[in-house]
Amino acid sequence: AAIAAAIAAALAAGPAPAAVVVNTPGNPLGNLLDADQVAAIQALCRQADTLLIVDETYAGLIFDDPAGRAYIGRGCPPGMLRILSFSKKYRMAGARLGYVVGAADHLARITDVHWTFAMSAPLDAQIMAAGIIARGGPADLSPVLRDLGRQAVERLAGTGAVALPPRGGPVLWVGVPDWPGDSRSLAGLCARAGVLVAPGAAFGIDQPPAIRCCFAVPRPRLDLALDRLVPLFARLADR
Repeated sequence: AAIAAAIAAALAAGPAPAAVVVNTPGNPLGNLLDADQVAAIQALCRQADTLLIVDETYAGLIFDDPAGRAYIGRGCPPGMLRILSFSKKYRMAGARLGYVVGAADHLARITDVHWTFAMSAPLDAQIMAAGIIARGGPADLSPVLRDLGRQAVERLAGTGAVALPPRGGPVLWVGVPDWPGDSRSLAGLCARAGVLVAPGAAFGIDQPPAIRCCFAVPRPRLDLALDRLVPLFARLADR
């Protein structure tokens, strides 16, 4: 797989990093890593004596995995940390409530640092999550996300923008190759049109120009955002 090859090349180039971080479901791309890919990356990290951190913030929000091959963490093998979140799956985005699965020595060090910087997770977020759990847990959002993501991709088709169909998570990566500026100026145009997006530069990708859009909103709000973005991207393509 390309991602394992890229990580192998980076590890071989040295110096050895303290950790390798991978993200699935992906943010900002909405991509998925399968179990074989994560196992291959884990083997590379083990050979390099490097910690593997798997960011699973969007776990539970997979909606395009017909073969059932997507990586879904179970436990935590040695040499790995798993980062998980209540915030997204529980519809508490922004509440910053999550947890870490890993070996006891790693967790002890994380606890020491976290106590210094944050003391504890926000109490209101903990109460909200506990209430959702007490009511049987959150509803399955994956069918809704699948439909909203598909709607966004279909609406943007033919505008000159290139939307990467997401397979999980609540975000859509949209490239606008005809825009002569960078991703920040592109995000500024979207803001002036009335839609707040994140520039690609926020994720280390300034060129080619792209933005990250959140489609996990009520359908009328998504319709309104697309009503503003579709003509904007069409005008940019006609420049």
